[in-house]
Amino acid sequence: ELAVTYNGVSILKTYSAVYLFQILRKEENNIFARLSSEQMIKMPSRLIDFILDTDAKNHFVLMVHFKHGLEMKQLSRGLLSSMILHISDVSNPTRPGAISQKWAYAVEEEFFCQGIKKRN
Repeated sequence: ELAVTYNGVSILKTYSAVYLFQILRKEENNIFARLSSEQMIKMPSRLIDFILDTDAKNHFVLMVHFKHGLEMKQLSRGLLSSMILHISDVSNPTRPGAISQKWAYAVEEEFFCQGIKKRN
């Protein structure tokens, strides 16, 4: 059902984005209330980009864009933000063993739950 709803494109990431916006619609959760109208127009697409940047299938495209930006000495704030988030997302194995293991188990459990959700 989710695959059909989100056109089979980064299904769980897209679902996460939709869920995020459902949470942010509630006034008590609106952390963007102080943003200008211009900033608010850009915010949804930027948040979606951030979420999709954590999708492993986008790793190589992101790396190519980053490498090109470095070579051209033109790194945008958006690209740098995407890289920081992506590096944070994939850096767990570099942490001390006990911390890395704790997070690895948490991620494994999340993936397991997502698999069950996908089947249902």
